[in-house]
Amino acid sequence: MARAGGVTDFRRRYSETMELEETLADIAPNLYRLALGLTGNRQEAEDVTQESLGALISYWRRHGRPESPSAFACTVVRRQAIRRGIKRRGLLPLDDRLESADPAPGPEAWFGQAQALERALGALGKLDGVDREAILLVAAAGLSVEEASKVSGISPSAFKMRVHRARRRLAQEMEKDHGSGNERLDAAL
Repeated sequence: MARAGGVTDFRRRYSETMELEETLADIAPNLYRLALGLTGNRQEAEDVTQESLGALISYWRRHGRPESPSAFACTVVRRQAIRRGIKRRGLLPLDDRLESADPAPGPEAWFGQAQALERALGALGKLDGVDREAILLVAAAGLSVEEASKVSGISPSAFKMRVHRARRRLAQEMEKDHGSGNERLDAAL
C-alpha cells in the first residue's frame, strides 16, 4: 500500500511540475516584453523577468498554483521594475537607456519595425507611470482586462477607461513627435 501512495504522489508532483513548466513557457515572452517596456533596457528586462519567474516558481512550490500565474508574475515584474527605476531615476535620460535593435538577418526588412519600436518606447517613456503600466499590461504582457485590473488594484471598468485614455495619450505623443502615430503604434505594439 505504501508503494501505491508513493506512485500516486510521484504522478501528482510530476503533473504539477509539467503544468508549472508549461505555464512558465507560456508567460515568459510576455513578461519580458512587459519588463522591457517598464525598464527600457534589455539587460534589466531579462533580470526582472528571471526574478519574476523565480518568484512564481517559489510561490507555486510552497503554496500551490496561484489563481492567475500571469497576473502574479506581472505584479512581480512591475514591482521589480519600479524598484530598479527608483534606484536609477534621474541618472540618465531615456534616450541614453534605450539600446538599438539587435541585428537580424535581412536588416532592411527589420529596420522599419525597429524604428517603430524605438519610437513607441520613446513615447511610452514620456507617459506617466500609470498610463505606461496600463498599456504594457494589456499590450506587452498580454493580460486580460480582468487580470490586469487585479494587478493594478482597480475594477475592470476603471482599468478599461485607463487603457483607453492611455492609448489616446500615447497616440498623441507619437503624433506630436513623429507625425501620424497610429500606424507606427500598431506596428510597434
